[in-house]
Amino acid sequence: MGTSDPGKFISFINSKCPKCRTGDMFGNSTYSLQKEVLHKNCSHCGFRFERNLGYFEAAMYISYAYNVAIITAGSVATGVLTGSDDPLLYIYVIFILIFLFYPINLRYSKTSLLYLLGGEYARYDPGRRINGKEEKLTEIS
Repeated sequence: MGTSDPGKFISFINSKCPKCRTGDMFGNSTYSLQKEVLHKNCSHCGFRFERNLGYFEAAMYISYAYNVAIITAGSVATGVLTGSDDPLLYIYVIFILIFLFYPINLRYSKTSLLYLLGGEYARYDPGRRINGKEEKLTEIS
């Protein structure tokens, strides 16, 4: 066991390439004041993140599901913590939560699309190396 597998969950949380789990998918931090930069290819293995034109448009459906979870959790927490029936309080809390979680939602909806729905295209391959050249690992008998 010469190479260590960083693990799918840790690689997902750190937004690493799903193919090699080493290269970064994004060029800046989650809460950077600059526009989010998604690399075209992995710097480590050359894996192309966008399979075809418009691939990440499907991430908006994942983003929608994340927003529903945020709204539900925020509404339940507001109801339990305040016991208020004032709809404006719920609206304020929901808008604040959506605003705070927007960068996370945007990043992880794209990461989720590759990790959870990428299928064979994005399957982990520990033999991937720099510049997209595949090096097959040989086992010593």
